[in-house]
Amino acid sequence: MTALVSSAQSVLLSLPYPALQDYTQYIYNITADSSTTILTFLFRQDPTYWGFDNISLKDSFGNELMVNGGFETGDTTGWLQVRQQGLAMDGVVVPSTVGTTADDSEEENYYWVDGEVEGVDGLAQAIATVTGQTYTLSFWLAGSGGSSSGSQFASFDAWSGAPVSTFGGKVMLYNSQPTADLIAGIAPLPEPSTLAQTSLGGLAMLWQFRRRNKSPATIL
Repeated sequence: MTALVSSAQSVLLSLPYPALQDYTQYIYNITADSSTTILTFLFRQDPTYWGFDNISLKDSFGNELMVNGGFETGDTTGWLQVRQQGLAMDGVVVPSTVGTTADDSEEENYYWVDGEVEGVDGLAQAIATVTGQTYTLSFWLAGSGGSSSGSQFASFDAWSGAPVSTFGGKVMLYNSQPTADLIAGIAPLPEPSTLAQTSLGGLAMLWQFRRRNKSPATIL
């Protein structure tokens, strides 16, 4: 597990030329340094596909802050679609059976599959946070591999903090806008005392998390 401060465009994870991998869970602690934390996930998979599922961001009380983190609406409700200027979106939410590879969802009925070529596209979500508080981010990622050679190139990048304004020398678009106002419409969080009361009221539910049968990755 890696502890990071969510300053402007902090890189959480970068996987260039990735090896083939079954679904692997990545977990990070993020300390918010503003009232809004933006999470951005970028994919490129020239030869095949990435699978991405069950994204979660929880506060210290166990409250889930991600919207539609498992894509169970069957679409990108709650998410901003991100891409390099000049590219069409290639990633999409699809129905699937549960499995361990990028050809399947990690759990339940839907997941994000992405095979963007010659550039990156992906997803972002802007979340109201409390400055100075620490949050736990986790997600599951599967990939079909790639290399450093032309048509076989693949990469995955996860960012925290401000929106990624450029990537690979190209302007990034959030919902087709180069300077999206990601903060507009985000409701302020309740005071911490209110969050504590909410957490206590739902404490019994927290004991019902079922045990995973997949081993999380060790993040150094």
